[in-house]
Amino acid sequence: MSQRLRSLLAILLLALLAPIANAACPVSLPSGTDCVNAAATKAITAHSSCRSVTNNHVSGQAIMIPVNTSTEWTRFYSNLPGGVTASTCTMSVTSVSPQAGLAVGATTITVTGTGFVSGAVVRVNGTNCSTSTFVSATQMTCDVPSAAAGTIASVDVSVVNPDTSSASLASGFYYVGAPRTWLRADAGVSVGSGNDVLNWADSSGTGNHASTSGPYPQRVLASANFNNKPVITFSGANFFEFTRMNTFQNVAGASAVVALRPTSTGNNQAIFSYWTGADGNDRFGFAINAVTGNTNRGTSPTGNFYLLATRVDGTGHEYIRGGTLTVNSPVIMAGSMNYSAQTAELAINGSVVSTGSNMLTSGSTSDTASLNGNFGAADTYNYFSGDVAEIFHFGIAITSAERQVLENYLKAKYNLP
Repeated sequence: MSQRLRSLLAILLLALLAPIANAACPVSLPSGTDCVNAAATKAITAHSSCRSVTNNHVSGQAIMIPVNTSTEWTRFYSNLPGGVTASTCTMSVTSVSPQAGLAVGATTITVTGTGFVSGAVVRVNGTNCSTSTFVSATQMTCDVPSAAAGTIASVDVSVVNPDTSSASLASGFYYVGAPRTWLRADAGVSVGSGNDVLNWADSSGTGNHASTSGPYPQRVLASANFNNKPVITFSGANFFEFTRMNTFQNVAGASAVVALRPTSTGNNQAIFSYWTGADGNDRFGFAINAVTGNTNRGTSPTGNFYLLATRVDGTGHEYIRGGTLTVNSPVIMAGSMNYSAQTAELAINGSVVSTGSNMLTSGSTSDTASLNGNFGAADTYNYFSGDVAEIFHFGIAITSAERQVLENYLKAKYNLP
């Protein structure tokens, strides 16, 4: 029998055997086969290629597809049964999880999209991941390559197939630098009975965890206000203590970015604060409606949101303020202080509402004293009422560009305006 005749018989046999006796594929497929339900489309990857197969076979039945060898697979999509079409899969990258990671260190991400094939590689900011793993035509995993220490930037994530076809997601991943504290309600939360939050693990690697012995904040697993992601709810009578505040000694500045939802217009609500046991004065903190006779060093004379500071020598309390509080509306609050330049900046929802100068006008600007810190209160008073989804603290004054990267990350993750 000639080779041509054998090929024609094989094609005829595939065409005759392809439909099976049901509209739905069997639960367990025979080895070396795949299957497409009747009136359905499925992306099938085999032998470093991906085909989108649509089954409108005249029989109205599911169709079995041979993929055991590259020859069988090529014959199938090159000589399709009646009513069956196949086209090269459209590649796309639609999401990356998690969306952020430290600049230095191994973050394993899951990349979701279409048209991936075995042998594909994931690239982050144009650099191949140290390990790329093909999971399916719609999923890859990879270990993100480290960036330069301290990098805060959004970067593209792409998948490249062996035939060099590719797809990319702009700003698919965010390097968040080297925060001294990074708390997020979707990671590291230890819960007791009734969703009581006992401990909140720091994701920064510095070990500045948040803990409490009660009364306990509550964890809400899916908040409609934050893209159905978890939040920690403060009732106005509970708070966390930070466990390793010495990571903020002898720093060049201080910055924080937080996604929160205030549920009260009450005065003197401390979102977080750092202070020394020696004099009890706040070194750096965020607050809502702080009632104070201290010095406003900012460009805005009014506003509901406060960045608070005290000179290290314990004399003089200073602040900048700005922005309008809307109860029950999510907000991204960001602020920074540069100790040597004696400047400060406060931004609400991406817009700078006040800048400060002549901050910390006398006294030392480096703190060697033992530091304490609370989240949700100032010491054991001035409690915050509301939800918190995520917060970053840095021991530097982050730049406006870096602040915007972190704001964009929180906006994308929590679907905030």
